[in-house]
Amino acid sequence: MDEKRRRMQDAMTITHGAHRLLILEWLPPGEVRTGTQLAERLLSSQHGTIPIRVVLCNSASDVLENIEVAAKEIETNGVPIIHIEAHGDDGTEYPRGLVGPGCSASFEILEWSQLATSLRKLNLASGFDLLVVAAACFGDGIVLATRPFQVAPFAACIGFVGRVNSSSLREAMIALYTELLVRGCSIEDAVAAANRELYDPSEKLSFIPLLYFVELVTAMMLASRASPESRFRRAVAIAASLNIMGQPGMYAPVHHHGPMLDQKLVRRSLRTMLAYDQIPRNRERFQVHEEEIIREIRNHVTKLLTKT
Repeated sequence: MDEKRRRMQDAMTITHGAHRLLILEWLPPGEVRTGTQLAERLLSSQHGTIPIRVVLCNSASDVLENIEVAAKEIETNGVPIIHIEAHGDDGTEYPRGLVGPGCSASFEILEWSQLATSLRKLNLASGFDLLVVAAACFGDGIVLATRPFQVAPFAACIGFVGRVNSSSLREAMIALYTELLVRGCSIEDAVAAANRELYDPSEKLSFIPLLYFVELVTAMMLASRASPESRFRRAVAIAASLNIMGQPGMYAPVHHHGPMLDQKLVRRSLRTMLAYDQIPRNRERFQVHEEEIIREIRNHVTKLLTKT
């Protein structure tokens, strides 16, 4: 990463400021309760760190309901880290969401767009300090919950790139929160420690900071010049090329993208995303340089088009 990009990322990376850890365990009956095990290990080893609560969810609606409740409890209970233990959907071209048991079916998908609606309320209620951890295969796909002209559903997120073994997941999460909550490390350093606990070299936990959301939303706007049926897929491809979502080119091929973007439109979308109107302090906290963002996206698109 070059120095300019590093400065941009550092300027838009939140520090851990949560008051509690809320673990939403959405796993089928009979499976190892990795969320419960995580809480037990943390509670047995922590010394004066934040409260930890595990909620067993039986459906996608349970997950959403508990996120909504967390938003209403901000004033009394403080800002939570939202940790979701579930399965991941790899989709055909990109991850569509999280998977868990349903009320009327063995499994159901909680799509990113559904999750985003509830998380957006919580992020605003938290003052734009929400960290979300998707402890599931393809959990890094949660970044796809971001959309142009909508408030970001979180200020930072963490998720697994591709598949992960349940034992690897458990040990990585214990390491993550030990570094984050007990030792007070940065999110980036905590994720690095978690990656060292993974059993398989092909497994990877990814920290996705706010700068990447900004670039993804800009990529979506660029891809909107493509045909409607392919614009989202192409935005994901641009995002993948930026290494926003794991491996470059991991989810979809790139064909053609319109080369021009309306800078004013990008500015309006990004300022909406960063909640400048709802949280005025974000204007100073997250200063967006549209010219740099657009230039970065264009450079990557040009490289992609050269290769195809």
